[in-house]
Amino acid sequence: MLDDFRLEWLCRRTCQMLNVDRSIFIDMLERNNGFNEDLIDKFLSMNTALHERSYALIFHRDDSKRDVWQMIETIDEEELDDFVDDENDQQLILNVNEPINTETEYSTDYVINHARLLSGDTIDLSYEYLKNIQRLLVINQYDNKNYHFELKSFHQIHLYCECYHYYNLIKKTFAYFIRTDIKQYLIQSSTFDEMNLIMNENIIYGIIPEEQPLVSLVDSLSFIYNHILPTINEQSSKNGLISPSIEESFQRDQLHLSLNRFRLHIKSTLRQMQGEFNLIIPNKNFLINGDETDEEYIENLEYLIYNWEKILHEEMNNELNKRVLNSSSLGELEFWHERSIRITSILEQMKKDDVMKIIHILQGIDSPSLSGFNNVKLQLQSYLLEATDNYKFLLTIERHLKTLQMTKSFQTIINMLPNLMQGLKTIWTMSKHYNKDERFVPLMEKIANEIINRVRQTIDIRTLLSSNTLNEAKNICYQAKQLLLQWKIEYQNTRSKLENDKRNFSTWNFEHRILFDKTDYMSQICDDLIQMLSNLNEFYDIFGLEMKIVTGEEQMVDRVLEHVSDLKETFLSCHFDIFNRENSQQWYSFIEEFKYRSSIIEQEAKIFIHASFTQLRSSETALDMLMKFQQIDTTHILAYEMIQQFTAILLQYCKEIDEIDDLFIKYKDNPPIFKGFPPIAGAIQWTRFLFTRIKLPMIKFRSIDRLLQSEQGTTAKHRFMEIGIALKEYEEELYTKWLNNIIKYLPIYLKQSLLIDAAQQSDLFFDYYYI
Repeated sequence: MLDDFRLEWLCRRTCQMLNVDRSIFIDMLERNNGFNEDLIDKFLSMNTALHERSYALIFHRDDSKRDVWQMIETIDEEELDDFVDDENDQQLILNVNEPINTETEYSTDYVINHARLLSGDTIDLSYEYLKNIQRLLVINQYDNKNYHFELKSFHQIHLYCECYHYYNLIKKTFAYFIRTDIKQYLIQSSTFDEMNLIMNENIIYGIIPEEQPLVSLVDSLSFIYNHILPTINEQSSKNGLISPSIEESFQRDQLHLSLNRFRLHIKSTLRQMQGEFNLIIPNKNFLINGDETDEEYIENLEYLIYNWEKILHEEMNNELNKRVLNSSSLGELEFWHERSIRITSILEQMKKDDVMKIIHILQGIDSPSLSGFNNVKLQLQSYLLEATDNYKFLLTIERHLKTLQMTKSFQTIINMLPNLMQGLKTIWTMSKHYNKDERFVPLMEKIANEIINRVRQTIDIRTLLSSNTLNEAKNICYQAKQLLLQWKIEYQNTRSKLENDKRNFSTWNFEHRILFDKTDYMSQICDDLIQMLSNLNEFYDIFGLEMKIVTGEEQMVDRVLEHVSDLKETFLSCHFDIFNRENSQQWYSFIEEFKYRSSIIEQEAKIFIHASFTQLRSSETALDMLMKFQQIDTTHILAYEMIQQFTAILLQYCKEIDEIDDLFIKYKDNPPIFKGFPPIAGAIQWTRFLFTRIKLPMIKFRSIDRLLQSEQGTTAKHRFMEIGIALKEYEEELYTKWLNNIIKYLPIYLKQSLLIDAAQQSDLFFDYYYI
């Protein structure tokens, strides 16, 4: 293991990706006086002050073959004659004057420059010549010995490191390492495991195959970046993080679509570069050297043209038999784009120089073989025109189709539908190929299916309430219902425009079952969900904290809420597709079960409400709660039952008035005084406190129409007036008595000295009762 764990990490990753031994990596570090090691160290220790492209490090391998002449054996004088006779005059001889051993090597260039034939003649040696001979007689004047050498080939691998000159590696397989944060220094750790974690967090690495960088890019977009955004969104939801806003989700969806579109363009480019179809000329020399006056030559050319015509027919039929495999509306756009590319590739093959030369020769003699070939060419051009025209028109609604496919906001899709319908109307009226039912209806059906799938994916009844509050789930279902209905409304509006258009365009008379049967049924299901969610939400609204405060029956309220929670859990037991019409009977049974369990809770709650409101603690608090339910836009039977409890509240109010009256009579002669108040002021304050106790509920009663006009309301109003008048008279009596006394005694008190001897003049002190 290398001492620097960072280098060890790079060594392991590079050797694995490029399939080389670690000794090759170490040799690379030691080569050129450690230049490569210094380059790697700069990459690992860099910061923002370094070169802007130094955050990427590239490794590539160079495979080469080294041909050398090596000694096989020593030849004595007796064997020399046999060795020479065996090769005759083609024996290659090399004279040297140096020590020779088993490790001695002579390069091919050296042998070419210094060897001769046995006859003494020189020959223009070449590598191919030496390869055919493969034996060399070396006569060594140094030790007067003769040696047998043979040509041997050695495979050698060298590893190279680059940090700046990436353009040299376009046609090579290379491994790349990219720093994700150039401000973070990659400091050596104490253990390799720690260093491994740090390097994996701060460096992205991979491999680009030889001459196929676009393939690697397509794979990266398909298997990595195409899944990053949905994964991030799902992880955020699982971890309980704040969900992104609609605008943020829309931007993310747009980025996702752009990446997908970019990936498709690259795949198309790659196919064009690789060439899916080729017109093959069996013998190019025959074409170049042929005589146009030779009948056999012309017959061969005509046979080649007939063969091409057959191949082109097969290729054209194969293309016409292809159907749109992608069920999305964007798949329609991609299909015509791909078809235009494939047909263009075929037509480009027909324009090659060799093909055009053959056609020119046959045209010069008016050969009948060109008739079928030209007909195929005309058909291909017609199909190409159709494909490009369809792609051009569908491209005008691409943005809307992307929104339909990717955005998670139903409201965004609802707002987009008028523009989409306008675009479809333009295609119907302007396109030469999409103005027929057999071509246009499948596109409309795919758009309808996009809407259906968007609703089905968003509204999963088993997870709807676990990931959303009741109000959020209800709002989602409401928007889904609006989307499903709006799809039909916009279609009907556009159809009316076509019918009323004076230019006599063909109208839309598409089969209703294909476009709206599923959406209409799904809107009914959404309406059922809205009603059930509203029912649950109203249960929770009624049996909230206010109910516990008013009734004081916390355990009973919690018991009802437990039943409501159990009712809510029934959504988790729904294991069938609620939007599939084939499951309509199951859905009907589910709704009936929900209604039955809901009615049981309602009956239990009605008994509890009736019993609780006959034993109210406070009429004012109960009235506040009922006024809250009166403001709620609901038809829930319990909310209606709550509103019917106003009579019980009026009875409680009358009891509270009687209690105030009893307190007043009991303590009016010696009222309780608030701390810090003189007797008269304290008594008046106590009186006003009693009046406030009965005044505030009466104000709220008067805000409810016809409440005080009932029999119990009239009684409560009369009792309020009686005790109110009594309290007012008592207050005025106290005030009058105080005023008369203060007028009588105040002048006398003002004439008294302020400072006196209290022990001698105690009779001068007065009672502050009259103040």
